[in-house]
Amino acid sequence: MGVGRTAPHRVREAYLRALAALPIPERSACMPDPVQLTVLATATVAGGDLAFCTFTASPRLWVGFEQDGLRPFWFLTGLSSGDPDLWISDYAHEDWIREGDHTTQIKTAAVRVWEDCVRACVG
Repeated sequence: MGVGRTAPHRVREAYLRALAALPIPERSACMPDPVQLTVLATATVAGGDLAFCTFTASPRLWVGFEQDGLRPFWFLTGLSSGDPDLWISDYAHEDWIREGDHTTQIKTAAVRVWEDCVRACVG
């Protein structure tokens, strides 16, 4: 077995890293009413102004474009682990999410928002 970049174990590792960076489709997630969302923070990610929100009845970090009236398109889980999963619940902006490293940028911004909120709540 070779040890270069085309060695089977390195190819598998690269494939798993690329797979982990992709957003996960979730067609059954019921999006909350935007009026009931609490905006925790906003951030500009890849030229898009995103709002990170919570909804009491659904313990997830919801994300949507600010200019869309806070209509959430995605949510994140696993934030406390520092390695969250991004779930797509509305496919209106799927192409933008999958473009370049936007998924990674959204996850990074979400972890930052989550950690800031935890720090503010805990003290």
